[in-house]
Amino acid sequence: PDALSVFVRGNNGAVWGRTLHGTPTPGQMEWTPWVSLGGKLLPGTAPASAGNASGLFTVAVGTSHAVWVAERLVGKLWTWHSIGGKATADPGIASPSPNAAVAFVRGTDNAAWYNEVFGRTKGGAAGWQLMHGKLTSGVTAITRPATTQTSGFVPGTDNLAWAKNRPAT
Repeated sequence: PDALSVFVRGNNGAVWGRTLHGTPTPGQMEWTPWVSLGGKLLPGTAPASAGNASGLFTVAVGTSHAVWVAERLVGKLWTWHSIGGKATADPGIASPSPNAAVAFVRGTDNAAWYNEVFGRTKGGAAGWQLMHGKLTSGVTAITRPATTQTSGFVPGTDNLAWAKNRPAT
């Protein structure tokens, strides 16, 4: 509750992160140094991150367009694993429960897809699930803490913002 982590694509194509620790009192907050998590991201894309009681999750699109997740579970070190799929733009990730993380991408068919990358949500299925649509760029996602409803947001070919909501878990 007293930390904020950020992740970026570095000049070398790797994922880099740092964390702000402390309380909001002036002078009491401090950034850690930048640390490389490794990886080789698709040029023009950036990682996305979400956290929950189980840990911190960062999703990225590799140079082969495969989707990768770095996870740091509580008390563990960062580990990377591929969740397959093919993406063409920035991914999104959300945490609909303390024990689940869900990645969202724009696939090579320009449709939105999601995959539960950690844990399972009520009614969730393993593997990539089609959300449909015709996207023009990446997907972003957020879970509303008060309701645990997860929403994916995308720009459509009509230049309007579109959202698809998944009921609370």
